Amino acid sequence: MQFLNPWGALGFLLVPVLILLYMLKQRYKEEHIPSIFLWKQVATQWEASTPWQKWRKNILFFLQLSAIIFLTLALMKPVWRGEGIGQNSIVILDVSMSMQARENNQHRETGETRFESAKTKIENLIKQLHRAEEMTLIISGAQNELLILKSKEQAELLQILNSVKVQNGTNDIEEAIQLARSVASKETAEMIYVFTDRAIASTGENVIVQNEAVGSENIAISNLSYSFNNVDETLSVLGLLYNYGQTKTVAAELWADGQLLDIKDITLESDSAGNIIFDGIDNTIKTLSLVIEEDDALKADNTAYCVVQENRNYKILLQTQRNIFLEKAITLREDIELYKSNPNEEIPKGEFDLVILDGWGEIELPQIPNLWVINAQLNNDWFDIEETKIGEIETANSTLPKTLLNHVSMDKLRFAKGNALTAADSESETLIYNNDAPLIIAKDENGEKRIAFGFSFHESNLPMQKDFPILVQNILGWFLPTREGHINQIRVGEQTLITMSEDSYYYDVRLPDGTTLSRQDKRVFAETFQMGIYTVNQYDSNGNVLEENEKLFAVNAPNKIESELRTASSQSGTNAAGNSNLFRIYDLLPYFIAIAFIIILLEWWVYHYGH
Repeated sequence: MQFLNPWGALGFLLVPVLILLYMLKQRYKEEHIPSIFLWKQVATQWEASTPWQKWRKNILFFLQLSAIIFLTLALMKPVWRGEGIGQNSIVILDVSMSMQARENNQHRETGETRFESAKTKIENLIKQLHRAEEMTLIISGAQNELLILKSKEQAELLQILNSVKVQNGTNDIEEAIQLARSVASKETAEMIYVFTDRAIASTGENVIVQNEAVGSENIAISNLSYSFNNVDETLSVLGLLYNYGQTKTVAAELWADGQLLDIKDITLESDSAGNIIFDGIDNTIKTLSLVIEEDDALKADNTAYCVVQENRNYKILLQTQRNIFLEKAITLREDIELYKSNPNEEIPKGEFDLVILDGWGEIELPQIPNLWVINAQLNNDWFDIEETKIGEIETANSTLPKTLLNHVSMDKLRFAKGNALTAADSESETLIYNNDAPLIIAKDENGEKRIAFGFSFHESNLPMQKDFPILVQNILGWFLPTREGHINQIRVGEQTLITMSEDSYYYDVRLPDGTTLSRQDKRVFAETFQMGIYTVNQYDSNGNVLEENEKLFAVNAPNKIESELRTASSQSGTNAAGNSNLFRIYDLLPYFIAIAFIIILLEWWVYHYGH
């Protein structure tokens, strides 16, 4: 039992006062009596009035003493701590990849994971809920998700908890705590219980962190990539490994299209990265995977995947009367095939990775994924034009301008004639302003990229500036990322663009576990929650397969914060230690007041009717 108000113990000062009241009786007064018959009563009064007399048992005294004791204990606010929560609560469960770690060295295969340990504790709390208590469940994974809000039903809570699975991605636990605060009731002070292995610097009031991390060493594959060898037309495969622990030698297996190709040993120094290279790999293979056979705490990051893409060049169509400077700047990239045509000629759909329109004079822009418009002559479905004069040139301060204008200065830009471009949508961003009017605009909407210049290169000094080739290469890199030394950067939970052919109506995606997501029609695919190889099949409007098992992409483990299993334990130790045992608070105050009241009633009865 504990007391929330220790100052209430001052009530015990009434105990010696009560004792004094019984020991120091009132002194006798002189009385004249008519007969000695009453002498015996006078003698009795004389004896009772004598102070500091021998203590005699008195039931009234003990009843009054007991009442004082129980009232004082009530003032001290007594509570009893038992298992459970004891009030309305919000429970946050971390389902990120690191929660899969098994940190029992003796039972790596059968031992409990961090995630299973957290679920067991939450399950016990649910079973101990009182009928008047409510619980809210939130999971923190690739997205923070509210599973159930303020439920009193144990069966419902247990069913939802049992359906929760650990994920392979990362999470934002602080954002989950903010979500919990947003759903917390303003009328009742709900406790927020966080079951995680993440280091949390500051939680604020009403937040208890149950840290499931013990802290273990781990080895992870950080990346897998390849490059083409033009001499013998083979692949060189590069694996990047990281050791979160003591120096160790591990065996790395290279698999291609499901077949084991090679095994090499690599020694990784303590807390450092190491590269392993496999040369002479057949360039006709489609998929690569690297596996390390290491009995560490986390298995999920011991495999990495990569898709070997077709080693072809990008095709660019340039429609222009003549633009030598632009042509030379484009062909600086070795993976570019440049095709030219006259303005306003028909553009074949689906044949080019990028179309550049120099001096476009039509009302409707072609509906193609990557489009670069220079000096449009008419209003179109993207923007309206209005003639403007050269003025103060200013670069917008946002992410896209910084990307496209990296190492490029536009302060000295001059032009004989230009147009202000007013976009018809809110997704377009201004890169360059001329007298506060948009001069260069761009947008990236669902993987479809566009950029427009409001002036002609022929009537400006831009091609003569030394930064012009850099500007062109920045724009090309934005439209067409280089394929050389391909590195698969797709991580669990990230979105990827599905390149659909001209006749594609929808597509199916076969996930690494063999299940299929059917009839997808969005260019941006976001269901990347499994690690491994994804296969995309495209269909026409009649349901006929256009490309079967040809579109592949790989999804790998998230950033290293999920593989470093020691950090959360060491950084959150202080925060978690004091809260490692959750408890239910039982308020004993009403019981102590009730007992004191009963004793007072009994004392009154004894005083009036007792003996």
